[in-house]
Amino acid sequence: IDQEKAAKVFRDCWPFIDKKQEAQFHKATFEWYKSLQQSYGQPLPAVVAKTFMAPGGPKFTSTVMTLTRIALHSSIARKAPDCTLLHFPSHSRNSKFNRKTLFLLQASKFAHHQNFITKQ
Repeated sequence: IDQEKAAKVFRDCWPFIDKKQEAQFHKATFEWYKSLQQSYGQPLPAVVAKTFMAPGGPKFTSTVMTLTRIALHSSIARKAPDCTLLHFPSHSRNSKFNRKTLFLLQASKFAHHQNFITKQ
C-alpha cells in the first residue's frame, strides 16, 4: 500500500528473529491496520490485536482478503489514476436499498465497459 511507510515501520521488526521482534511486528501490523480503518474510504472489518498474533480462521482470512483488496485498489490508483474502480456493494435488509445498489452497480459496470471500449 505504501512501500516507504512499510520500510520505516517494519525495519526494526522484520524479519523477526526473537520473541521481542515478533511482538513488535504484531503491534506495528495492528497499528497500521487501525490507521487504514481511519483513512480508507470503504468500511473495514473491526479486528482485535489477537487476530494478527494468532493468524488463522475465517476472521483472519477475511482481514487478509480486505487488505489484499486495499493493496490492489492502491496499486491501480497509483499506476492508472484515470481508471475507475468498482467497489463491493453493501448489503442491506431493505430491499428498496438493495435494488438501488444493484442499479448503481449495473450503471457503473456499463460506464466502465463503455470507457474501456472507447480507449481501445
